[in-house]
Amino acid sequence: GLAAVAPSGELMWALQLGLVAGTPSITPDGSVAVGATPGEVLVARAGRVVLRATVGGVVRGSPLVLADGSLVVAAWDHALHRFDAEGQRLFRVALPAGVRGAPAQGTGGVLWVPAGAELLRVDVDGRVRRRVDLGREIVNGPAVGLDGRAWVLLDEGILVAVSAAGQPLVQRSLDLEPSAASNLAIARDGSLRVAGASGALVAIGPGGSVRWRYEEGGPAGGVTVDPEGTTLTRDARGQVLCIGDAGQLRWRLPIEGGGDAAPVIGVDGTLFVAEASGALSAWR
Repeated sequence: GLAAVAPSGELMWALQLGLVAGTPSITPDGSVAVGATPGEVLVARAGRVVLRATVGGVVRGSPLVLADGSLVVAAWDHALHRFDAEGQRLFRVALPAGVRGAPAQGTGGVLWVPAGAELLRVDVDGRVRRRVDLGREIVNGPAVGLDGRAWVLLDEGILVAVSAAGQPLVQRSLDLEPSAASNLAIARDGSLRVAGASGALVAIGPGGSVRWRYEEGGPAGGVTVDPEGTTLTRDARGQVLCIGDAGQLRWRLPIEGGGDAAPVIGVDGTLFVAEASGALSAWR
């Protein structure tokens, strides 16, 4: 389902939608977009569904919302879909393989789409401009930096950066097992945070060099980076870890409900944590 919670913690509204894929995305008019089973893209506002579009399989990850309010999703039907703000289909692009993650927007309106071992560069009108064969299946990403580079993590822990034009620039083995429950997080300075299933967290500089590595009971879930380069993540027990910009543990927050969702930082610095038990908590 989908719920809206006020800053005070009051439950504003809740909808039963079936199994929801990924975290909600916010549209320009303040509505909420999610993917749901068996294969739908839904937009809700003020506690009711105002848009419902059908795709041929379960949506992967969160809908990508573009500036005009249109929604881009990849689904288990091996296709990339775009719907306008009214729910009308703009395109459906067949993909060469299934996807594990959501598409990302690059510079100049480009869409980056992971499909098996290929990273596709697609225009917003649905034309596939480039297929980058990376030789191994993409597990995490793409995550796009301000310089237009698209970063992906391949199986066996190989990190790759592709230029805005689609040229592979960086390839580095991180010696970690990729975690399908995690993500790639880019800091303001262009550095990257990569978490592994075995508890390693690695910080990578914009050029691909390893800045630091944290492995003391480290992360197994989602990763967030704040504007100062501090990393927030979840360990195997669901606790929130705060790791400084030099790789040192600053504090550990016990969360009784567990979970692996990345912590969310509010505009006022409030830390929101979704728990596997079905609760949401806020911390200062």
